Amino acid sequence: MPKFALSLNIGWLYPELMSTYGDRGNIIALTKRCEWRGIDIEIMRIDQTTNDERLKNIDLLFGGGAQDMEQDIVMRDLKGNKTKSIRWLIENNKPALFVCGAQQLMGKFYEPAVGKRTEGLGIFDMVTENPGPGKPRLIGNIVAKINWKSLGSVDAKLLHPRG
Repeated sequence: MPKFALSLNIGWLYPELMSTYGDRGNIIALTKRCEWRGIDIEIMRIDQTTNDERLKNIDLLFGGGAQDMEQDIVMRDLKGNKTKSIRWLIENNKPALFVCGAQQLMGKFYEPAVGKRTEGLGIFDMVTENPGPGKPRLIGNIVAKINWKSLGSVDAKLLHPRG
């Protein structure tokens, strides 16, 4: 395998528990795009056996979607020292891509329409609340529209078919 001048270490949060919606495809796409650009890539699978000190070597943090039960399992593990390490990554401007359930876990809490509230890590000042049984959910494809007027400040707006 050729040695690349650039490298990227991606931390993948709980791939066995949080990959409900094909999130493995996001990792494959990131890997291929790096390979095409001559960037050496390493994927660190983060799970219950991962030493939280290893997280400080991550260049990009990725987390996918999960069902409520799996999110509870992940939260029990994250609430240990991993929370400090993830907070350190975010506060030190390491990029992260959180899809579906992963972004919910980074906020203050997730409240489903039925069932108990899942407390989040509180890394981001956000909450996820279901509007209630029978109410339409904002799920499905979205389109991001970005105004690139300034590289120092990006104004991004998510457009959803129903919102």
